[in-house]
Amino acid sequence: EQAMKSYMKQQSSLQKEIPVLEEQLKSIVPDESKIAEIQRKINGHQTKLDEVNLRAQKKDDLIKKCDKDLKELNNKKLKPHQESVKKTENEIDSVHDQMTKIKVALKRFN
Repeated sequence: EQAMKSYMKQQSSLQKEIPVLEEQLKSIVPDESKIAEIQRKINGHQTKLDEVNLRAQKKDDLIKKCDKDLKELNNKKLKPHQESVKKTENEIDSVHDQMTKIKVALKRFN
Protein backbone atom coordinates (compact mmCIF):
# COMPACT_ATOMS: atom_id res chain seq x y z
CA GLU A 1 0.00 0.00 0.00
CA GLN A 2 2.91 2.36 0.75
CA ALA A 3 4.33 1.70 -2.70
CA MET A 4 0.94 2.45 -4.20
CA LYS A 5 0.71 5.78 -2.36
CA SER A 6 4.22 6.66 -3.48
CA TYR A 7 3.32 5.73 -7.04
CA MET A 8 0.12 7.81 -6.93
CA LYS A 9 2.00 10.78 -5.48
CA GLN A 10 4.66 10.51 -8.16
CA GLN A 11 1.99 10.21 -10.88
CA SER A 12 0.20 13.31 -9.57
CA SER A 13 3.45 15.24 -9.49
CA LEU A 14 4.33 14.15 -13.01
CA GLN A 15 0.86 15.11 -14.31
CA LYS A 16 1.34 18.60 -12.85
CA GLU A 17 4.57 18.88 -14.84
CA ILE A 18 2.88 17.99 -18.16
CA PRO A 19 1.37 21.49 -18.82
CA VAL A 20 4.69 23.16 -17.94
CA LEU A 21 6.56 20.80 -20.28
CA GLU A 22 3.96 21.33 -23.03
CA GLU A 23 4.47 25.12 -22.76
CA GLN A 24 8.21 24.68 -22.92
CA LEU A 25 7.78 22.48 -25.98
CA LYS A 26 5.61 25.11 -27.70
CA SER A 27 8.24 27.76 -27.06
CA ILE A 28 11.01 25.75 -28.70
CA VAL A 29 9.09 24.20 -31.61
CA PRO A 30 9.16 26.54 -34.61
CA ASP A 31 5.85 28.05 -35.68
CA GLU A 32 5.43 26.81 -39.25
CA SER A 33 3.09 29.67 -40.21
CA LYS A 34 5.60 32.25 -38.99
CA ILE A 35 8.38 30.45 -40.83
CA ALA A 36 6.29 30.44 -44.01
CA GLU A 37 5.52 34.16 -43.58
CA ILE A 38 9.19 34.99 -43.06
CA GLN A 39 10.11 32.88 -46.10
CA ARG A 40 7.54 34.76 -48.22
CA LYS A 41 9.06 38.06 -47.08
CA ILE A 42 12.55 36.81 -47.88
CA ASN A 43 11.41 35.66 -51.32
CA GLY A 44 9.77 39.04 -51.95
CA HIS A 45 12.94 40.87 -50.95
CA GLN A 46 15.03 38.50 -53.06
CA THR A 47 12.83 39.25 -56.07
CA LYS A 48 13.26 42.99 -55.51
CA LEU A 49 17.02 42.53 -55.08
CA ASP A 50 17.20 40.54 -58.32
CA GLU A 51 15.28 43.31 -60.14
CA VAL A 52 17.58 46.00 -58.75
CA ASN A 53 20.65 43.95 -59.66
CA LEU A 54 19.31 43.50 -63.20
CA ARG A 55 18.69 47.25 -63.57
CA ALA A 56 22.14 47.97 -62.15
CA GLN A 57 23.71 45.52 -64.61
CA LYS A 58 21.86 47.16 -67.51
CA LYS A 59 23.12 50.59 -66.40
CA ASP A 60 26.63 49.24 -65.97
CA ASP A 61 26.48 47.75 -69.47
CA LEU A 62 25.24 51.10 -70.82
CA ILE A 63 28.09 52.94 -69.08
CA LYS A 64 30.62 50.51 -70.58
CA LYS A 65 29.06 50.96 -74.04
CA CYS A 66 29.14 54.75 -73.72
CA ASP A 67 32.77 54.62 -72.59
CA LYS A 68 33.65 52.39 -75.55
CA ASP A 69 31.75 54.66 -77.95
CA LEU A 70 33.46 57.74 -76.52
CA LYS A 71 36.91 56.19 -76.93
CA GLU A 72 36.04 55.10 -80.45
CA LEU A 73 34.72 58.56 -81.29
CA ASN A 74 37.87 60.11 -79.87
CA ASN A 75 40.05 57.85 -82.01
CA LYS A 76 38.05 58.24 -85.22
CA LYS A 77 36.87 61.84 -85.07
CA LEU A 78 38.96 63.87 -82.66
CA LYS A 79 42.46 62.58 -83.40
CA PRO A 80 42.34 63.38 -87.13
CA HIS A 81 41.21 66.90 -86.29
CA GLN A 82 43.92 67.23 -83.68
CA GLU A 83 46.45 66.14 -86.27
CA SER A 84 45.01 68.64 -88.76
CA VAL A 85 45.22 71.45 -86.18
CA LYS A 86 48.81 70.49 -85.39
CA LYS A 87 49.68 70.48 -89.12
CA THR A 88 48.04 73.91 -89.56
CA GLU A 89 49.94 75.28 -86.55
CA ASN A 90 53.20 74.02 -88.07
CA GLU A 91 52.35 75.63 -91.40
CA ILE A 92 51.55 78.94 -89.64
CA ASP A 93 54.88 78.74 -87.79
CA SER A 94 56.65 78.06 -91.09
CA VAL A 95 54.92 81.03 -92.78
CA HIS A 96 55.79 83.21 -89.80
CA ASP A 97 59.43 82.15 -90.02
CA GLN A 98 59.46 82.90 -93.77
CA MET A 99 57.89 86.33 -93.15
CA THR A 100 60.52 87.08 -90.53
CA LYS A 101 63.29 86.09 -92.98
CA ILE A 102 61.72 88.28 -95.70
CA LYS A 103 61.51 91.27 -93.30
CA VAL A 104 65.15 90.82 -92.36
CA ALA A 105 66.14 90.57 -96.02
CA LEU A 106 64.13 93.71 -96.86
CA LYS A 107 65.80 95.63 -94.07
CA ARG A 108 69.21 94.61 -95.38
CA PHE A 109 68.24 95.49 -98.92
CA ASN A 110 67.04 98.95 -97.96
